[in-house]
Amino acid sequence: MSTCLKGKHEGSAAPAAAATGGKDSAKAAPAVVADVARTKQKDRMKACNQQAGEQSLKGEARKTFMAECLKG
Repeated sequence: MSTCLKGKHEGSAAPAAAATGGKDSAKAAPAVVADVARTKQKDRMKACNQQAGEQSLKGEARKTFMAECLKG
C-alpha cells in the first residue's frame, strides 16, 4: 500500500506519469487564464487610450477618463 501511495508501481510507469502530468496541467491552467486576462486588459487599455486621444483629453481629465473607462 505505501509503495502505491508513493507512486512506485511495479511493472507500469503510466500511473506515475499520469500523476505528474496532472500536476503540470494544474500549473499550466492558471497561466493560460492569466494570459487571456492580460490580453483583454491590453485590448481595453488600447481602446480607452484611443477614445481619450480622439477626445483630446489631457492631464487630470484624461486620468479620470482612463480610470472610468478601464473599470467598465
